[in-house]
Amino acid sequence: GYFNGSRHVAMATFPIDIPLFPWNTGYITLCVVTLLLVLKIVVVVGLLARTRNAKKVYRNPEDAEKLGGEFTEDDEDVNRISRMHLNDVDSLPVFIVWFFSAYWVYEESGNTGTSYQGFESKAWGLFVLAIIYLFARIAHGVCFYFQLQPWRTLVYVIGDTCIFLAPFTVLGYVHKKDKICGIESSKPWLTALTPLWHCRLQLGFALCLLLHAIRRLVVGASFPVIRSRTKNVPNPEDAKLIRGGAEPQPPGPLDVAVQETHHFTVEHLVIPMMGALACSFPAADMHKPSLGNPRANVAIQGILLILAVMYSVFHMIPKKITQKLSLAVLIVLQVFGLVILCWACDTSLNYKKNKSWEDGALFAFAAVTGCGLILYLKMVIVHWLYTAYTMAKRALPMDDMETSNLSGIGESKHKSAASSKLSNMHSNDVENIPLMVVISFVICMSHKNSATSYACGAFIIIFTLMRVAMSFCHYFALQPFRSIVWGIGALCLIAQTIVLVCTHAPGNRVIKA
Repeated sequence: GYFNGSRHVAMATFPIDIPLFPWNTGYITLCVVTLLLVLKIVVVVGLLARTRNAKKVYRNPEDAEKLGGEFTEDDEDVNRISRMHLNDVDSLPVFIVWFFSAYWVYEESGNTGTSYQGFESKAWGLFVLAIIYLFARIAHGVCFYFQLQPWRTLVYVIGDTCIFLAPFTVLGYVHKKDKICGIESSKPWLTALTPLWHCRLQLGFALCLLLHAIRRLVVGASFPVIRSRTKNVPNPEDAKLIRGGAEPQPPGPLDVAVQETHHFTVEHLVIPMMGALACSFPAADMHKPSLGNPRANVAIQGILLILAVMYSVFHMIPKKITQKLSLAVLIVLQVFGLVILCWACDTSLNYKKNKSWEDGALFAFAAVTGCGLILYLKMVIVHWLYTAYTMAKRALPMDDMETSNLSGIGESKHKSAASSKLSNMHSNDVENIPLMVVISFVICMSHKNSATSYACGAFIIIFTLMRVAMSFCHYFALQPFRSIVWGIGALCLIAQTIVLVCTHAPGNRVIKA
């Protein structure tokens, strides 16, 4: 039988009535969680701006000059909210990639075979984890602002654990007695841990997500270990626990290396991972958010995983040779990411040539892949401009462990105003671009109507123009134009998240039962 959007599913063997909402309940749960967390980021950004204006301290010289304040980066109240914001933008893109990808694996496996009984009823653990993650992130913001420790660490661990467990729910799904991709397996776990060529490799992709999550969890777990040894903690409540009430200290070189490694996922991985999914998208059926060409997708995800592990290992070892190796791996990864996104753009051109998609979906896919390539390239260029400048000006000494400070996260206190400007440009890109790109890719790989497709493409095009203009305004100290283009880009991000909520769920398309 087929499900055509009605409230009943006719089973191949016997009819079972399954009440279904007009929108797919689980899918809309993930979308609403994403929207609420984006709004949380907006609230934190507003709080940050309010604190800066109240204390008249600014990170850019043109802001201090125009608003009559002080150019400094040493105000603890502002830095605390900045760290809260950085923690949010470091976590949400990872949540989106992990949870929506796991959802698509469920949907692909559940809709292929002859005993479909509603894959969402089997994916309930994924949606429960998403809701727990939402409350954990909200609680983390509250605990961060009011300096509640150890509660802040506890809710942070709960949120990261939800991301870690998301791929496990997919592997647990293999334990079911159902037919997976039309093939019975008497040894489900053996099937899950093999390359799965006969099962379109959905679960092979889930294994890649799991290994990425393990790498990220290991790096995150090293934070408290290293800080307990170095006693370098930036927050007063942490200093009270670790330093016995002594004054907090800025992070040391090893702390910076671990922090950069932890931020590596958002800065360098999530966009190529979504681009790889777009590359392997099935041209014949634009409304099917499957893994497309599974062999190519899993091969690309595997290469990204290997490069990420190599970078993490090299970057966290305080030796000159390992730092150079981590730099080389980073270059390879960035080039590979650009190749993936170029391939995604070529895929959209092939779809146009073959007329496989309707006009709205084709416009959205072409806009997202093209703008994703431009935005990722912009991040790479700004990253290396900042790196080259700081190396040339010796804003970061190259004769010790601080050579690891290549991403602008743990800056030198005595860096120049130009170095600070480039660092702020890069940080602002990392805080905005990955989130917008991954949300746009999710919209493209979800069932949608023409209105949401055109809206998705329009918003990411405007966002891209604003981000390019933002860099020029930032570099040439053009205020208030910099704030205006940033605001327009932020509104595009919020609007794109609303479009995500408005997209039709994959469960509303024709599904073979």
